[in-house]
Amino acid sequence: MLKPLGDPKKTPDFYELVALQHGRLAAKGDPNPSATMADISGVALSTAQGWVTRARARGLLPPGRQGRAG
Repeated sequence: MLKPLGDPKKTPDFYELVALQHGRLAAKGDPNPSATMADISGVALSTAQGWVTRARARGLLPPGRQGRAG
């Protein structure tokens, strides 16, 4: 099982961890990696989606595909 990601303000390289976890979940065929990340870390879905958005803005994840969850 993947570990909770922690607090973005206290975890060095937080968005790199977000990208790694998202990538692992997507590679395993998870239909909604953001929702799974939210469950693992005990945060709201919108929080996990914000993490993914920020990771994408930093170039750590490829752009999302329109109409696809995650």
